[in-house]
Amino acid sequence: MKLSVIIIAVVVLIVAATGIFFFISRDKPVSTQQLVASLRQCSDDQAQRVHCWQKAISDTLPRISLAASFDAIITMSNEDPTFSRYCHDFVHKLGYEAYRIFKSRESMSNFELSRKAHYCSFGFYHGFMEMLTKESGDFTRSREFCDYVDQQLFVQTPGAVHACYHGIGHGFAESYGEHAWRDLDNIVGPSLKTCEAVAGHNKHFLDVCATGVFDSVAIAYYNKWYGLEVDRNDPYKICRIQPEKYKEPCYMEMMTMTIWLGEYDLARAVPFLEKFVPAEYAEKSMITLADTSVRPLKDRVNMDKSVSICRARPEPLRLPCIQGLAQGLMQYGPPEKEYAEAERFCGSGMLTDEEEKACFSRALAYAGSLYSAERVTQICTSMKEEFEKYCENR
Repeated sequence: MKLSVIIIAVVVLIVAATGIFFFISRDKPVSTQQLVASLRQCSDDQAQRVHCWQKAISDTLPRISLAASFDAIITMSNEDPTFSRYCHDFVHKLGYEAYRIFKSRESMSNFELSRKAHYCSFGFYHGFMEMLTKESGDFTRSREFCDYVDQQLFVQTPGAVHACYHGIGHGFAESYGEHAWRDLDNIVGPSLKTCEAVAGHNKHFLDVCATGVFDSVAIAYYNKWYGLEVDRNDPYKICRIQPEKYKEPCYMEMMTMTIWLGEYDLARAVPFLEKFVPAEYAEKSMITLADTSVRPLKDRVNMDKSVSICRARPEPLRLPCIQGLAQGLMQYGPPEKEYAEAERFCGSGMLTDEEEKACFSRALAYAGSLYSAERVTQICTSMKEEFEKYCENR
């Protein structure tokens, strides 16, 4: 009897050490339908509901395919506008959890990639690359993964590789530890130097990596992390002191902080841009600010107020503001239907001909980063006849 007990104990220890015990006892495969059912059961209380959604998504990933997780996210985004508003955060978390699976694989080719990873403004890549870059500390590994993303998904999702490099910038900025954030120079300068190393001679990849660095700074500001406080009399000091080549990505990404300064109201946020952002960076920053303003909107159907705010802007900020609204509707629209809300807005009749043209041109440009050329052609074919002209020169 004692010998039997000893043998059983040894077997249990071996199984537990290899991680098999955990999966046998708990981790049965989960289907998309089961994950959706779990998400639907989350509390009606908004604060608890968001936490519950996050936990359900991250807990089930080891037992469900990445594509199936995204399918569940589609279903919930279509069912619940609140879920859709937090979708970027959810897929960010999904990226964290997916990295844990990735690092256990022997090679990149053994890791599942899905074109659906662009859902909810490419948040998956932001989370995944933050983890990869922070934990590996090896920018060559990060670049290799982005190259792999480009090879696998360029035809289906041309913008995936750009989101990947943006995520690298996030990872660099987050890799220095909380103590380093006491002085942003300890974060920004070294991170940008590493961006230069990972991007090589590709200026576009460098710019995108830099946006990830500054996005991390903006997020830290509006969450008041690490004791950071915004000087409202000089809110973009971090951008003002950058080398010329980094000023534009800095001002653009600081718009995430700016919408927070304006209490998530575009009308209150835009005066910061108009007062403090130099003219040569203002147009692109305006696109980003208007884009960012769409996310907290509870009513994305009635955009009259947002359009009025854009029209109150001095030239040449009016049209970039309209373009930002179109891009925001694309970024935060329901997965697989991102284009529908932007098309409805651009063709609603509330815009002048000039504004309509600017709106459609921006929406189509963003569509080109999300979808294959074939899919964009299908979208153009399905558009109302009077709007097809905007596809001719896309």
